Amino acid sequence: MAVLLGNQYLAWLESATAGTYNPIKGQGTFSETRNPQEIDTSDKTTAGFNTGAFGNVAWKGELDVKVKLPDVNGYTRLETQCNAGIPFNFQIRKNGLAGVVADAIFSASVYGAITSRTFNKDGTVDVKVSLSLADAPTVDTLA
Repeated sequence: MAVLLGNQYLAWLESATAGTYNPIKGQGTFSETRNPQEIDTSDKTTAGFNTGAFGNVAWKGELDVKVKLPDVNGYTRLETQCNAGIPFNFQIRKNGLAGVVADAIFSASVYGAITSRTFNKDGTVDVKVSLSLADAPTVDTLA
C-alpha cells in the first residue's frame, strides 16, 4: 500500500512570465482547510429531524516558509504579491522540485497575506502565508 508523503508536494508561484511557475524556497508545511456552508433543508414534515445539504466551499491555505534568499521568483515574488493585495496564480504540485505543469494537483488564482513573521534568535526568519481563493480552482485533484 502506498503512503502519500508531504515532502512529495510543493507550492509553486507563477512568475512575471505568464504560465511559468517557480517553487518557493524554504517551504515547510502547507495545509488547506475546506469548510462547506451548511444548508438547512428541514421543515415541519421531516419527522423532527434536521436535514441538510452542503453549499459553497470556503477554502483556505496556509504555507510556512523559512525564508531563503535570493529567491526572486519564489518567496520575494510571493511577498510582493501578498503586500500588493492582488490575486496571483498558485499551484500545489506532486513530485517535489521535479514537478511539471502536469503534476499540479491544485491550481487557482488566490489572494495572499503574510500573517506572521518570526525573527528567531540564532535561527531562521519564519513566515506564515495565508491564502484565500480569488476564483474557483482550475485544477483540484489529489493523486
